[in-house]
Amino acid sequence: MSASGWFLVALIVLVAAVLAFRLLGRAASGRPTTSGEVGTVGLDDGARAEIHRLLAADKKIQAIKVYRERTGAGLRDAKVAVESLERGESLTPGPVQWDDLVPRLTALKNEGRAIAAIKLLRERTGLSLLEAKNAVDRL
Repeated sequence: MSASGWFLVALIVLVAAVLAFRLLGRAASGRPTTSGEVGTVGLDDGARAEIHRLLAADKKIQAIKVYRERTGAGLRDAKVAVESLERGESLTPGPVQWDDLVPRLTALKNEGRAIAAIKLLRERTGLSLLEAKNAVDRL
């Protein structure tokens, strides 16, 4: 086979590898939450106010983006949560006491004890390891 033939084969293999990594990356980037679980970790009063302001300005897509950035939620979960806010429903995190949890998590992370923060968050919320890690990373 000539040099140009080998070059063409190498180029095709390279393109196939790049496409495969992109497809695998997209599949792996989705957040593994179950339907109906809406994360509110990272959604403080400021974020909620910003989402309400965006909804009032008829900017639902931007509100969904803010929700996703702050909570790490997937697109579907963020859309469901923002639409429920749009209908006037609240996103109460349930029995978890968020007032003391977020400052404790932030303090642990700032002390270099991210694993302790992840463990605490999992104990208090029942989040999966990945969900808790993502939430702590966003603090």
